[in-house]
Amino acid sequence: RVLLTSVGVRTDGNVSGIDTTLRSPVHEVLSSLPVSRVRSVEDYASGQVQDLRRATILLSAFGLIAVALALFGIFGVVSNLVRQRRIEIGIRMALGAQRRGILSLVLRQGATVILVGLAIGTFGALALMRIVRGLLYGVTTTDPLSFAIALVVLAVVGLVACYVPARGASRIEPMDALRSE
Repeated sequence: RVLLTSVGVRTDGNVSGIDTTLRSPVHEVLSSLPVSRVRSVEDYASGQVQDLRRATILLSAFGLIAVALALFGIFGVVSNLVRQRRIEIGIRMALGAQRRGILSLVLRQGATVILVGLAIGTFGALALMRIVRGLLYGVTTTDPLSFAIALVVLAVVGLVACYVPARGASRIEPMDALRSE
């Protein structure tokens, strides 16, 4: 018993009429074998590219959602840190700390967490690259440019998420912070 999944036929003419031309010889040899889809190589390749395009769009959407979650997560954590340390920041401001110093203090603490997260994420990505190796075209699994771009984008997103609460912390009025307790 022979099972054919696909057959390639080369023609010199238009492929629209080849459908009926192919059915007759196939039915003469194997009458039980149906000829279901006849299409050109261009149509076949277009379908393959569509599948890859859909997978790329889906993975890109998941990546954007992950970056947005990271942005909001870091923002929430740093905002909570600033809220918990409001009295301390107020005391620092009352004792003469400059707004720039408070801003850099909060940004430094956020940057430390971001750097640790980037290091852990990089090692995790390197470990998981074997899984996605088949989806990459024209890029090696440890492409330094791709990793560098991803690290820079995530570092910038993290610093932006830290900057907003840090700026708010630098604008805390010392007397308001001390009264809040």
